[in-house]
Amino acid sequence: MKDILEKVAEKNGITRNEVESEIQKAIKEAMKSRQPQAQRFWKEVSPDGQIPSVETVIALIVEKVNEQMCS
Repeated sequence: MKDILEKVAEKNGITRNEVESEIQKAIKEAMKSRQPQAQRFWKEVSPDGQIPSVETVIALIVEKVNEQMCS
């Protein structure tokens, strides 16, 4: 995961920490969505309503993409 974030950072001329910070901001905003599908996703990612780590969100997205590809 860190390698991917490093590559994104390098490509955009920023640090890995800045990449993570921007993704974390996007996660916080996305968690505010009132769309039912989004609410279900965030409930699955973080049942307690706490803001999940970047790694947790990316891992779940990868898992869901893999499930879709295999079905």
